[in-house]
Amino acid sequence: FYKVLALARTASAEEIKIAYHRALIAHHPDKNTSRQVTIHIATIKEAYEVLSSPVLRAMYDGKLQQKTGAFGPRPAQSLSLEDFEEDPIDETVWTYPCRCGANYRITENDMENNVHLIGCSGCSEHVWVGFELAKSD
Repeated sequence: FYKVLALARTASAEEIKIAYHRALIAHHPDKNTSRQVTIHIATIKEAYEVLSSPVLRAMYDGKLQQKTGAFGPRPAQSLSLEDFEEDPIDETVWTYPCRCGANYRITENDMENNVHLIGCSGCSEHVWVGFELAKSD
């Protein structure tokens, strides 16, 4: 799907949206006068649906890692950001207790960079944190 939309795997939500619209125009049957091989519009739409959803994108990225052999830490469980508690001192940090007694810590910066896999500060466990960024108009 990254190739379909001509994107890097680190692309932001805004970059995905721009690439989606660019691909729709470039591969539209009435707009593509070059007669080059085109990508079917349904494939472009599917790529956008998967890559624009943080949950679907994380699952897709996980499948890509398995296919390429690039294995990272395997999450012990999946959690929602709602399971985390906001730090009373720093409102850009959320924590969740690990079974070892230490904490998982996710920051606003992690979320802006679409980081879902979070490691414990006291052991080697990792959790996958589900969240969606609020859209700003």
